[in-house]
Amino acid sequence: MLSEIINHVLGSVVIAGASLSRVPQIKKVMEEKSVEGLSISSYEIETMVNMITVMFNYGRPFSAYGESIALVIQYLVLMYLMYQYSGNRDRGIVMGGVFAAVVLLWAAGAIPHFVVASAFSLSVVSLAVARGSQAWANHQNGSTGVLAPATLAVNVAGTAIRIYTNATEVPPPPFSAKLSYYIAFSLNVVLMYQYFTLGPSAPRGPAGPTGPRAGAASREKVTVEETRKSQ
Repeated sequence: MLSEIINHVLGSVVIAGASLSRVPQIKKVMEEKSVEGLSISSYEIETMVNMITVMFNYGRPFSAYGESIALVIQYLVLMYLMYQYSGNRDRGIVMGGVFAAVVLLWAAGAIPHFVVASAFSLSVVSLAVARGSQAWANHQNGSTGVLAPATLAVNVAGTAIRIYTNATEVPPPPFSAKLSYYIAFSLNVVLMYQYFTLGPSAPRGPAGPTGPRAGAASREKVTVEETRKSQ
């Protein structure tokens, strides 16, 4: 009984956190007017994964899929900004059509449950690819770009809570669901680690990038000029 109450409370916390978890990222993209360092394919895959999660868990307690609904809404807003600022508007139109078609077909009952279940079982791989592609993009770029640290922190906390609630839930969720949260937690920790080790990209300003990196570049420029004058 106590564990059920704890799970319900924690599930509500996760849903509340998920409803705001991508807001810092949306805010940062709008402020910077840039999607530097963000992997568009990563967000597209995660949107589809969360849509499938809703379809698969629909009919179970709302806490099992409520966070995914909140995430899908935020991902759609974020991807709209990404398509706009990256100039990939045609890609945005195509992907928007794909997402809309999947939802409409499912709502009409045209997608059999075994198809949804099969897709859900593959969500573990999809999630690993999505988060992994963002981590790889950070590694290649040498920075985490405009990734919002608040969003990264909420992701780590949210998946940690989900691991606990899945471990104590009765009846237990499918193994694929448990595995997906373990993978998500691990990759979220990797992304957070990259934020502190690689650092974000220099903020954009009217006079160009600012911050520690810009300061280092400015000092280097002054040093070069002083060297030329002394020659």
